[in-house]
Amino acid sequence: MNQNKPEILYPCEWHYRIIGAVEETLRKVVESVTLKKKYTLVSSNQSSGGKYLSLQLSVIVNNEEERIAIFNALKASPDIKMVL
Repeated sequence: MNQNKPEILYPCEWHYRIIGAVEETLRKVVESVTLKKKYTLVSSNQSSGGKYLSLQLSVIVNNEEERIAIFNALKASPDIKMVL
C-alpha cells in the first residue's frame, strides 16, 4: 500500500472546485459531465477583478475510476480554467 496516498472508502461524496469565467457555461459543462448522477453545485468565490469565479461541485462517486473520470472530463473542457 502506498503510504503517501490517502485511503478513500467508496462510495463517497467527492468535492471538486471548478474555476472559469461564465457561471452558466460552467453549469452546463457540469451537467454534461455528471450525466444522470445527482449532484449539488454552489457558487463559491469570485476573483477580485470579477474575471473568474469558482463553483463547488459535490457528487457521489462509486470508485476511484469514476472520481478520476469526472475530474478529467471537467479538466478537458475549454470553458473550465482549472479543477481542484
